[in-house]
Amino acid sequence: MSLGFELHHRPATKKLLAMLTEDTDEDVRDVAAGALSTLWQGTKDPHILRALAKAALNDRDEDVRNAAYKAMIIVDGVPREQYLEILTTESLRVDPVRVRAILAKSE
Repeated sequence: MSLGFELHHRPATKKLLAMLTEDTDEDVRDVAAGALSTLWQGTKDPHILRALAKAALNDRDEDVRNAAYKAMIIVDGVPREQYLEILTTESLRVDPVRVRAILAKSE
């Protein structure tokens, strides 16, 4: 995962997306969402947002859904203070209305 978190290596995106959508281990999917948020922070990239939205709304694991939701908010772009709050808030839960609103404005 260091390619995503430490090196900001965008070519790792394809692998991270596959991990988010296909890996059977929820911890791997959770970390993949976080790495995508680091790589694509504030870019509003529609491809990344769609993948994160799908995970946020449909993943079978609640922690993965919440991680994907947080990642989606970060990719959509937030002020620095809000970014740190999102990362450290354990109680942030998926808001399907907000997920759909972010998707709608990215298309």
